[in-house]
Amino acid sequence: MPTETALITGASSGIGEELARLFAQDRSNLVLVARSREKLEQLAAELRVKHGIGVEVLTGDLADGATPQAIFGELAAKGQRLTCWSTMLGSVQWVRSMTCPFRNRWT
Repeated sequence: MPTETALITGASSGIGEELARLFAQDRSNLVLVARSREKLEQLAAELRVKHGIGVEVLTGDLADGATPQAIFGELAAKGQRLTCWSTMLGSVQWVRSMTCPFRNRWT
């Protein structure tokens, strides 16, 4: 059973989608974020079946400054613990497993 959870932004295409596939191959649970729910749901379904991982889909436009805080607020409310996150630019940040206290670091 996967013990790590990665948040991947821009996961509906390009680098974000490929990072999601790589983390899934490593059996990390995923939180996928992008503007297009339909594309994310298709990817999530594929990765759940292929790799037996948990995948949560959240939509939002990260160009809106309130979106990152809303995403981390939602995850914190659920008690979701993240091991790392990747921005839509392909940068990966590793953190100690914690309940979203780093949400204020997103700018």
